[in-house]
Amino acid sequence: MRFFLERYFPDSGKNSAHLVINNWDDFGFETLFNLIVFDKESNRYEIGAVKIAYKGQISPSATRDSLEQNFESLGGMFFSLGQDEEYYNAIRNLPGDLSGKILSALNDLVYKKELIGAINKENVFVTSLTRFVSEKSIKENMRNVYFSFFGEKEKENFEFYIESKKNNLKMSFGSEENSIIPTNIHVLIGSNGVGKSYLIDSISKILLEQEGYDLSIYDEKGNLDIFSGVITISFSALDSFLPLAEDTIEAKRCRYTYIGLKKPVSLGGNSSSLLTNEEIREVFIKDLEACVVSGKKYKIERALYFLSSDQIFNKYREDLMGIMNSPGVNENIDISKARKLLNELSSGHFIVLLMMVGLIRKIEKSTLVLIDEPETHLHPPLLSAFIRSLSDLLSSVNAIAICATHSPVILQEVPMNCVWRLKRHGSIIKAHRPTMETFGENVGTLTRDVFGLEVEKSGFYKFVEDNLDIMVSSRLKSKLGSEAMSIYYALDDKDF
Repeated sequence: MRFFLERYFPDSGKNSAHLVINNWDDFGFETLFNLIVFDKESNRYEIGAVKIAYKGQISPSATRDSLEQNFESLGGMFFSLGQDEEYYNAIRNLPGDLSGKILSALNDLVYKKELIGAINKENVFVTSLTRFVSEKSIKENMRNVYFSFFGEKEKENFEFYIESKKNNLKMSFGSEENSIIPTNIHVLIGSNGVGKSYLIDSISKILLEQEGYDLSIYDEKGNLDIFSGVITISFSALDSFLPLAEDTIEAKRCRYTYIGLKKPVSLGGNSSSLLTNEEIREVFIKDLEACVVSGKKYKIERALYFLSSDQIFNKYREDLMGIMNSPGVNENIDISKARKLLNELSSGHFIVLLMMVGLIRKIEKSTLVLIDEPETHLHPPLLSAFIRSLSDLLSSVNAIAICATHSPVILQEVPMNCVWRLKRHGSIIKAHRPTMETFGENVGTLTRDVFGLEVEKSGFYKFVEDNLDIMVSSRLKSKLGSEAMSIYYALDDKDF
């Protein structure tokens, strides 16, 4: 089979592979191509995005300038890497022995794992080929590709533990592949000040091998190296949490991404400013463009399917698709239309888009997503749509999210074995499971029975208790709803 360099996507071919040039720039490296394959029957297969580089490549440079216009295989100085697991799924489904021939001819790092040790220090490998793919993910993809050739399936159950010796605290988290009810979103609940946000921040810092935190994270075999990456999401402007700049982190354990309102700081920084509205929009546009060029547009389409249960997203769904499917001149997306759409969306809808597109850009197998209070800025139905879209994305790559929240809307989207209720006793934090099932439960029931005593000491509960004597001798009872009336009768020791 021969490979051909192309400027445009070919419509026809026979027993050939076509590398369509993309001008995407990774900090001076232009390595991106889209692979199209035609079998001997002229059937067309869109494989996806692949990056190709060579040993000693420096910035600025374009790999295409060093490739022949057509060839049977890359020389020994070249190597390639698909930019998404679906790239390898598409290749393995090619007829006959095409999959092995193509991966071998392109010196694919997943197929030829022995090449990684010789090139993983190359600047082009670090800066371009693995910009959106971790080295850990490459190694896991190796197993996926290997086992797929033999019709075997890798175990997908995923479990780990977070332990604090100071608090005598041990919490388990995991996803079950065969569970009908999704188990890939775990929830931390508890009153303000109990330590939910601090715990979320501490988890990310521990995974980035920062010192001074009383936490350990390990899997059922005691392994520490269990995540390919950690993504932290927070849209609170007041929390003391400081996001770290990705290019200043050299953690061996996993890669790090932040999605939120703050400007990331270098290691050792002690303050962070907020992004401007224009800067946040630029982050979204860059993330959306990166998703499109790396072959992840289909994931955005699927996310929009779940989000479209919200009326506004349903209204703008076609516009969002048009931004990706009809790019401007010398663009990968229609940037002017993207800016126009962002100006029309509410802050809540924009935040949901920002979160989902940012996640799709960076999430991969075995990623841990840490979300602090996603209910901020979101209407309950939109929040519910976001949780369902998030769960579907996590399932597609076998990743897990831990979410700190005060929202019973989120609580009713997860089963009780995915919920930890935190309580503080002095300086000690304890964690317990709820005593009732939470998935699909009524929001009012969850508020009363799970958040319980905290609710009964506040709001209209407290008002009814404090004004019981006035209510007995007035017409104020006619102004009370059913919940307030039930409290009134209970306090007044009367029958219904």
